[in-house]
Amino acid sequence: APAVVDGDLSLSYGELNRRANRLARYLKKQGVEADQPVAIVTERSLVQSVAILGVLKAGGAYLPIDPEYPDERKEWMLNDSAASVILTQGPFEAGLPMDRAKVRILLLDRDPAPWNGESDADCDFGGDTEQAAYIIYTSGTTGRPKGVIVPHRGVVNHCLAMRDRFALTPEDRVLQFFSISFDGAVEELFPCWAAGATLVLRSAELLSSVPLFMDWIREQAISVLDLPTAFWHQWMEVLGRAERPLPDSLRLVVVGGEKASRDAFDRWSRLAGDRVRWINSYGPTECTVVSLVLEPGVECVLEEREQLPIGRPIANTQLYVVDSRLQPVPLGIPGELLIGGDGVARGYLNRPDLTAEKFIENRIDPQRGGRLYRTGDRVRYRRDGVVEFLGRVDDQVKLRGFRVEPGEIAALLGQHPKVERAAVVPRNDRDGQLFLAAYWIPGDPPWPETDELREHLRQGLPDYMIPSSFVRMEEFPFTPAGKLDLRALPEPESADRAMADSYVAPSNPVQQALAKIWAEALNLERVGIQDNFFDLGGHSLLVMEVFDHAQREGLVLDPQDLFRYQTIGELARALESDARGEGGDPSLVPLQTEGDRPPLFLVHSTPGDVMGYANLVHRLGRDQPAYGLQSLGLQDPARAHGTLEDMAAYYVERIRRVQDQGPYFLAGWCYGGFVAVEMARILKKTGQPVGLLGLFEARVSEPGVWSIRYYFDRVLALVRMGPPGWWRYVRAKLNGGGGNTDMDAILAIELEHGHMANREEVYRKNMAAYYRYRFSRYPGRVTLFFAEHQEPGIIYDPNLGWNAFADAVERYAYPAEHDTILQEPHITELADRLRACIDRGRREYA
Repeated sequence: APAVVDGDLSLSYGELNRRANRLARYLKKQGVEADQPVAIVTERSLVQSVAILGVLKAGGAYLPIDPEYPDERKEWMLNDSAASVILTQGPFEAGLPMDRAKVRILLLDRDPAPWNGESDADCDFGGDTEQAAYIIYTSGTTGRPKGVIVPHRGVVNHCLAMRDRFALTPEDRVLQFFSISFDGAVEELFPCWAAGATLVLRSAELLSSVPLFMDWIREQAISVLDLPTAFWHQWMEVLGRAERPLPDSLRLVVVGGEKASRDAFDRWSRLAGDRVRWINSYGPTECTVVSLVLEPGVECVLEEREQLPIGRPIANTQLYVVDSRLQPVPLGIPGELLIGGDGVARGYLNRPDLTAEKFIENRIDPQRGGRLYRTGDRVRYRRDGVVEFLGRVDDQVKLRGFRVEPGEIAALLGQHPKVERAAVVPRNDRDGQLFLAAYWIPGDPPWPETDELREHLRQGLPDYMIPSSFVRMEEFPFTPAGKLDLRALPEPESADRAMADSYVAPSNPVQQALAKIWAEALNLERVGIQDNFFDLGGHSLLVMEVFDHAQREGLVLDPQDLFRYQTIGELARALESDARGEGGDPSLVPLQTEGDRPPLFLVHSTPGDVMGYANLVHRLGRDQPAYGLQSLGLQDPARAHGTLEDMAAYYVERIRRVQDQGPYFLAGWCYGGFVAVEMARILKKTGQPVGLLGLFEARVSEPGVWSIRYYFDRVLALVRMGPPGWWRYVRAKLNGGGGNTDMDAILAIELEHGHMANREEVYRKNMAAYYRYRFSRYPGRVTLFFAEHQEPGIIYDPNLGWNAFADAVERYAYPAEHDTILQEPHITELADRLRACIDRGRREYA
């Protein structure tokens, strides 16, 4: 039966086995033994398959190296691994930079090959399950890649688990898509051969055209595709536009390497239906390719707009979700994912320090024992037992399926003689696609051009690690803690390039004035009339800045205008035609009126305005109506309510003019959360159901608390903080901190024109009302959206004090701070979760 096919050429299982046996016997004579790395530097070919099996049969560990890697990277991998034998092909021999006296180079395409005379009988492996099967190098924070040692134990476990999960049979034809320098190839090769299926090699040209790729899949009768998520996204974009049918031979598509898009999956579902299986996979190299898999729709129910989970563990794999103290967290609470079981690698080659840091003793389950790998990924368990991926706890990113440490790129960029300092940051373009932006501080002139910096990086990095944008800086912005302030970095050049193709210039004085205001606020050279303010990086603080600047230019805006008219063209037409209407409700602000979903009512924070919800409303989508409730004091400070209870009663009367019957969906940030609780209390007393009471960073705190349970919970929270937390807490108190947000930080920008200039006075009156407020129990569920990074002067309580004041508490944590939880990069995830909570509330009261 055919084991591997390359165009018109193929090897049967018998011939592949015989060739690998002859090569293995020859390698043993060259001194290859257990755990010894043997480098394979070849193109995708039949001899590559022979080389992999030959090294394994000899007892060595194969070390895959892409021949297209820069010479410096290849040299590092060869020297670090101390590989004494290299298997390659003639065209790549000259590009192998090493001491030829210490390394034996064997040409696989040499005819006749020196191992042809060896016996082709099966070899006696003689090894054990802990022996190294392969070593794969991944990106490293020090500027150098690190080698992961994967034992036979992990490879066999993964191979059999995937063979069974994919239901592979000898009739299957499996595409070999990945380069063998990426561990995705392990999932294509060994499960295929363990099932007796046929491995079909692709050419590099197929990636240049999705239609060409589709035609080739059809011609080769491929039944199983294992693809990097980035390529699958590209494939779905083309299929979504062309509506081309899937090949009849195709029965299974597996994707992995980075987070899969829900929109792309929805397109896939419409195209494939139930005919072709689709499996999402997740796993770090350090745990042998894949640790979790999931078949959405079959193994879990997906709510509308809900992100795709990453699945459940494969066979002989254990998962633990832990907090910063490596203690397990409850169901639904985010934490770092630790992985144990047969797939865990032995560690990093020549890096005992890093191995000890990332591969730790299993103290969570001592009876099971073994070691756990700290993935650095933030996840949480859903109620159905499926794991949901939330992001990283460090700076590592997945780019086009490859794991990338931006620190490695920055370290190499900083080695350029004309670069004083460098930083590399992942960014999202207008389509939400991830790219790398390099920021650098020049040394003495003359300064290098961007092309020179790119070429410098190409000497040591593969193409997928080269940043898309290079931004020259005078100095770097830093946070008070001494970390690079990512939010203060300017937008990279790619933002302007992304706009270039769709740029439409302003054509009248109003459009020109608005374009100038937006460009200044967004720090862009130009803004077209069709560009969306929020897609260009606009956020709540910039909404305020634009609002104030427009007022100074004589353009009279209302707070809701930048919510409703998000392009210059739309806003200019509204201003010119006065289409916004007059005499509207000064307190109830329509932020988004389209869509047939139940409206969401958002209560203002302490300054009284709803500008802080700009990002949230945009990310909720055009089909989600949203109304803001803002203080009457913005128009006249004398009209500001004196108590939260009076304010809540007034706002309930306002929202019932929009929606006369429940369920009602309420939410508020900080101070607005307390007002929302009082509104919900009033609605429930009148017999109206509340489908959602969402609280963004609304923390119960003194004064206003008379509850033994509250103070008992605070004592427990203080105990859990431990001595380091106590010291931070006491030191912050001694320095005058206590978690009280400074008024200047809340107001952010002093708006001097229009009724928004009253924000400071409203702030003072609302704070006075808060100090008079007394917390009492709410007879229902509160849903908390809270920041994990709390100020040191606060006793950290994940329930934000609500355990004592609500019948039920639902919690969702985000790696943000109090004043950034409604900003990028957390807002998209938060908005998706908020939509899911609204959908649940609709079902509960249907």
